[in-house]
Amino acid sequence: MSGMYGQFRSRSNISNMAVPEERTSLLGTSSQTNMHPAWLSISSIIAAILSSNPVASVLLIFTPIGLLAPSFGWSPPAIFALNFLSLVALGHIFNIVLLELTEPIGQTLQDFVLGLFGYPTFLIVTAFTLETYGAPLVQASIFGSIIFHNLAVLGCCFLVYGLQYREQPLDGRWGALMTLILMSLIFPSLPSFFISSRGSAAQSPTAPEPELVLISHVIAPVLLILYLVFLLFQSRTHTHLFRPDEEVEREEQEESVILAHWSGPFVTIILAIGLVAATAGSAKYLVDSLGPLFITTGISKASVGYVLLPILFYIQSLSLSVVAWKGRPDLVITVSISDMLYTLLFGYPFLVIVGWIQNVEITFHSSPFGIVMASVTCLAETGLMLSGSVNYLPGIFCIAAYAFFVFVSTLHVDPSLD
Repeated sequence: MSGMYGQFRSRSNISNMAVPEERTSLLGTSSQTNMHPAWLSISSIIAAILSSNPVASVLLIFTPIGLLAPSFGWSPPAIFALNFLSLVALGHIFNIVLLELTEPIGQTLQDFVLGLFGYPTFLIVTAFTLETYGAPLVQASIFGSIIFHNLAVLGCCFLVYGLQYREQPLDGRWGALMTLILMSLIFPSLPSFFISSRGSAAQSPTAPEPELVLISHVIAPVLLILYLVFLLFQSRTHTHLFRPDEEVEREEQEESVILAHWSGPFVTIILAIGLVAATAGSAKYLVDSLGPLFITTGISKASVGYVLLPILFYIQSLSLSVVAWKGRPDLVITVSISDMLYTLLFGYPFLVIVGWIQNVEITFHSSPFGIVMASVTCLAETGLMLSGSVNYLPGIFCIAAYAFFVFVSTLHVDPSLD
């Protein structure tokens, strides 16, 4: 399996489809596809991708509708819902295209590319949200993503596995990686609790202290470097901790759609650019609809920031519960940990730098509600990982805790968002 970020995420939920021998393309052999003009190759590629995942093909229908909805004068809830569903489909298809585009560059470099660019929905939506609504809503989506993985994704994983099997032992590496997530979550925000000369500890993130801005601008590049170190650790020096054994790899290939040997990289690049443009358009309309959505529906910003946006970013991870049902909860844990480290070590500092460029202040000083809730869930998952086994009971508790968190977020529990 080449890269936990893209290949496993994009292929693991494609079920029961035969694989052509010797990586023959679904579009035919390489010589056959090269005979088609570019437009026909693109249409054939799109048809092959959509046939590989019926859910994505259905949701992709909402892309043109969502892009046209503002022109039709539709209501903000309708615009938000249509573009939400559109982004779910576009994110999945982009992962497949990026995977195939990076196939020739080698496994290690492919892992790096997928680790950096395999989350377009997160990067584009949060960048637009930062520009339009400022730091608090973006920070809520970051902490909500951590909570979503710890309680919803891993909770479903434990529950589904425990219902199918009795118990599976876990080694200590998961607890160690969860500790790194907790460190990445807490350490950058610690200065905000000690810089109190002008009351910054109780100050809104929208008006941070100059010292916090400086510290954040220094910490952000360091965290980005740490993420590159993690990618090196994951894809080069300790691959055995993150990749399945040969038996699981063969099993995954039997359930995958291999679109290799398309009609050259040029066609694939065109398709990737088109997907990014569609993602940017859908993300822009989704973010623009949030303001009227808050007014017309009364939905709290906490619900959007802590719940809806994280689900949009990482709903594919939740779909990996089918892998736990097949007896490999460790793979779901691996993807969840990779997602959380991406969010904290790359996504968050990347947005700090983007805000610096856009002159929109976003620091690692955040609302106590978000960071405390995320830290508690990380501590809980670390304890579960170190317990040494997986069964359905922790899964039920995690899902119940997430349901409680969703309910609490419907209330205006975070003053920084008001």
